[in-house]
Amino acid sequence: MSNSNSRYEEIRRRIAARRTQYLAPTPSTLLETTLDQLNVYDQLEEFRMNRPDDWVCYTPTPFNGQGWSGVLVWCHRKGYHGYRQIIIFGVWAQWQDEQIRIIADRRQRTYSAAIYNPESFHKLIRKSFELYYDDDGRPPHSSQTPDLEIAYSPADRLTIRQKLMKLMQQWLENLDEGFYSSKNPSSPSS
Repeated sequence: MSNSNSRYEEIRRRIAARRTQYLAPTPSTLLETTLDQLNVYDQLEEFRMNRPDDWVCYTPTPFNGQGWSGVLVWCHRKGYHGYRQIIIFGVWAQWQDEQIRIIADRRQRTYSAAIYNPESFHKLIRKSFELYYDDDGRPPHSSQTPDLEIAYSPADRLTIRQKLMKLMQQWLENLDEGFYSSKNPSSPSS
């Protein structure tokens, strides 16, 4: 009987060890949690709702990859030819040098699909831009200078959140002027 109990206890111990192994936050989950703590979804949704009337912006959507996680919004001008170019706005959390970096940037993309079918475009663009534009939602390449890049620390969470809000306000102000001719209108970190 004691052999049966010890075997039962051993099985329970192994199950508990596996459960904690699977419940431990993965880097991706930790990065998504970081974005959530910075309130990125809500800030990008507010950005989307406050866009100028002659622009269409789509719901904040999560994108994930190896060592990074991001939330993106994409916008294009209204009208029949508005599909030709979009601007992708995003905030990413990325593992770099054993720390989490917060990166905020925007980029312009040109329509790259072979043909344009307005019906399918307007249905599918709401979910993702990857089918029509040469972009997969990754953070900017390390050789590029993003609008904002900062090391994440939970103690600095509110400061980073304010910097993101200020940057998104600048994005909105420049969106009404059309597509970006210069990369950095003004630095939000000042």
